Amino acid sequence: MQKKTTDPLELPPDSTDTLFRDFDALQDAILAMGRKNGSGKTGKLLALVRLFNGFTQAEWGEFAAKHNLEQWVAIDLSRPAPQQQALLNEQLRAALARNGRDSLTGLPGRANFLDSLQLELERQKRQPADLSVASINLDHLTRINEAWGHNAGDTALKCLAEKLLSAKHNYDTAARTNGKEFALLLPGASMQRAKAIVQHLLNEFRLEKFTAEGGKEFSATFSAGIASVCGNNAFGSEQILKTAEKNLCRAKTSGRNQIVATQVSIEDEIRSMVCSDEKHFLFFGKPRD
Repeated sequence: MQKKTTDPLELPPDSTDTLFRDFDALQDAILAMGRKNGSGKTGKLLALVRLFNGFTQAEWGEFAAKHNLEQWVAIDLSRPAPQQQALLNEQLRAALARNGRDSLTGLPGRANFLDSLQLELERQKRQPADLSVASINLDHLTRINEAWGHNAGDTALKCLAEKLLSAKHNYDTAARTNGKEFALLLPGASMQRAKAIVQHLLNEFRLEKFTAEGGKEFSATFSAGIASVCGNNAFGSEQILKTAEKNLCRAKTSGRNQIVATQVSIEDEIRSMVCSDEKHFLFFGKPRD
């Protein structure tokens, strides 16, 4: 008599009932928390773990793809511990990336940062206050990678991210906006206050000693540009961040390891709104050839 085989993706009825009860309860709780926290725009991210018997990693991958469960993280506990850890790290990085977060540092990305900045600007319309944005760039990352290896560069980037997180208050936002660029949103901070905060970070960071492969030590610095606005204003999030990034470029071309800070002016906003063809017409009185 041939033994009946069970589809590995088909669970026994009692297990299915238990799972559905768990998932129903979990779904209700997540939806309720999402409504309470504004659909997850608070920067919070939580991984939930549940153990299952009878699944392999490959079977779970097929099951997750079939039922659109790619956000779930699965770890094969039959594997050796080092492989489990490596697999967990890989899947968590992928999950963070899918949630708009940087896979190396876990910080929000550029789009999330701009969303946070826009929310603060909307709040300013109701309660005028100072606001500053800092654009921060690790100096000579390419040189660090070439001299000490890419792991050393990643270590310096992660350390800088940790410094930003440790320096910020609950209502501040730190993000990784590009490969070696970070941003810091400082609601309520004047230009002078923001510059003092970033200067303290710079002083701390350049004292850090990193150990490369082979035990050799190296240090690193960063450059920063700050853009500040005061009171109720008509500036957009992109304009403020771009002004901070322009000041960052000025800091780097002036020798790096320093900070350039300015107030965002209405002239900056006007210049950003006028395209190159319009500029040509304004200056020369005729359309571009």
